[in-house]
Amino acid sequence: GINFRLKNGYTDWNDSLLFPSQAVSAYLLSGSYDFSFSLFSFDWRYERLLSPLWDRRYFIAHRIRIDKEDFPFYLDFYETSVVVGDGNDVWVMFNPVPFLPVYLVQHIGLKKEELKNRDINVCMGFNLGYRLADGGVLFTDIIVDDFPQNPLKDVQLPVMGITVAYNSQEIKIKEKDLQYSLGYTANTRFLHAHYGGEARYTNRYEFLGDDLGPDADRILLMLGQKKPDYSSVLGLSYERHGPGDLTEHWLDMGREKAWSEFFLSDILERKLGVEASFKKEFASSLTLKTDAKIQRIYPKEGNKVNRLQGALSMIYSF
Repeated sequence: GINFRLKNGYTDWNDSLLFPSQAVSAYLLSGSYDFSFSLFSFDWRYERLLSPLWDRRYFIAHRIRIDKEDFPFYLDFYETSVVVGDGNDVWVMFNPVPFLPVYLVQHIGLKKEELKNRDINVCMGFNLGYRLADGGVLFTDIIVDDFPQNPLKDVQLPVMGITVAYNSQEIKIKEKDLQYSLGYTANTRFLHAHYGGEARYTNRYEFLGDDLGPDADRILLMLGQKKPDYSSVLGLSYERHGPGDLTEHWLDMGREKAWSEFFLSDILERKLGVEASFKKEFASSLTLKTDAKIQRIYPKEGNKVNRLQGALSMIYSF
């Protein structure tokens, strides 16, 4: 059958993994659905999510997961898009039609005069995991904004993010299920940015995926526990940030300069962070989630700074 959800709160596409998703990890007002089917002896699951970001901006995300019982690998393809505009040119993409890639609509289904490239920002990616005999998972999550067919000759730069991590098996202690993850994430310069600015991967002040940001890397340790009616996560992180940010685009810099500085050409900030989250289910359709994060920021120049962030959301699903 088909499962429908209407949410106003935190949405994360990591399923059982503790790591924040490069694809969808944000507080959103969204509608989504998913359904499963079998094909070629594999189990398939499709999910599509739609979220209005206001100010004529819309977020579309969909993915298809390929899995099989007693098979060690799984594969999760996804496409995410920020679309700016109004009228029919938006609704042909911001709709619940399954298996309809925005990239295909943009480049084949629309005439150039109807929608310009600067009004759409499409990223694609996948999560590939390998299940170990003890129940742990080794996985890599890769999101791609742009990638040249020939990196040595093409004008386009490789704009992408990569996570490599280990997610432990669940360890039962008394009535709690404990789990931990350890991994490394690296985002190149210009990731989530967009020429013209309106189609950046942000919802007001929040990233629409993992909030590490462009031109940065991070080592992250996550510890989680689960009980039947609640779960909590504690995270410890170390980050390095270069000069890149969401306000720039490599076309403004020129290819040679952008290529030479597309990943951590300089370390402008180092950050040590502690974060915690708590999720409580009051009923099958009602969930309370809280988050808090504190970072100690060490700039290359200037004084050390403490930054505190927090969020509270109530999620209703049906």
